[in-house]
Amino acid sequence: MTQSFPNHPPAQQLPGAATELLAPARLQPPSWMPQHRALRQNPAAWVGASILVLVVALSLAAPWLAGVDPLATAPAAQLMPPSLSHPAGTDLLGRDVWSRLLWGGRLSLGAGLFATTLAVLPGTLLGLVAGYAGGRLDMILMRVVDVLLAFPSLLLALTIVALLGPGLVSATLAVGLAGIPRFARVVRGGVLAVRSEPFVEAARVVGCRPQRIVLRHVAPNVLSAIIVLGSLELGYALLSIGALSFLGLGTQPPTPEWGIMLAEGRLLLRHAPWVSAFPGLAITLSVLAVNLLGDALRDALDVRTAG
Repeated sequence: MTQSFPNHPPAQQLPGAATELLAPARLQPPSWMPQHRALRQNPAAWVGASILVLVVALSLAAPWLAGVDPLATAPAAQLMPPSLSHPAGTDLLGRDVWSRLLWGGRLSLGAGLFATTLAVLPGTLLGLVAGYAGGRLDMILMRVVDVLLAFPSLLLALTIVALLGPGLVSATLAVGLAGIPRFARVVRGGVLAVRSEPFVEAARVVGCRPQRIVLRHVAPNVLSAIIVLGSLELGYALLSIGALSFLGLGTQPPTPEWGIMLAEGRLLLRHAPWVSAFPGLAITLSVLAVNLLGDALRDALDVRTAG
């Protein structure tokens, strides 16, 4: 006598082994309760989130906290040390460093986030397609990725900026495009490790379309790798965009941005170290914060270890 299951129509009767694998095929990332608990218990998450929230909040509140125009010059007040009237001192042109630091944070953080997004989305898509499809498509995509990875990331970014011309937009696009091969390679490796798992095979047996298998069963299992690499990429993007601005290929004077502020203060380290110390500290704290928070999120969102 055949037992009927209400959730499966008779036309899709399956062998016993495939039926037992249906539960893993529906595996989803754990609920937010254990993840939230893991984040609360991780000191790195608190430190990283606190620093990042502080830096972002100060940058967003620049119109109210800056006090003065970041482009306003005052030759009579040049190279003044930090004081009550100028919390971070002034630069060679008498511009308020605190005001430029806050307004520059908007550009630096926004450009870093956009560059990271530009690297994550296409890179993840390429890695998922190459890893799951395999065969000739995988070979072609990975050979292109290998060629791009053969160039140092900063050199590749410099080449793109040289083609597009200097400017913050060009620097952001260059850093984002240079990060795509790293995501494609890492995600593709994660997909290769997951695509032969029993729950993926079960999804194929029950007739799931490849797009559904990739998005619902494969992608969640490489999410932790994407988060970790994404946090590292955001820190790398902040450093790279700052480096391009420092070299004169990114943000152009007099626009306030952390990288150009470092360049403007490099010749004043002995006489006015605050001109470059404050933007350098802002970059350091931002990169440290995203790395700490990314590592904590990786531990919390890992679908294989979260309970």
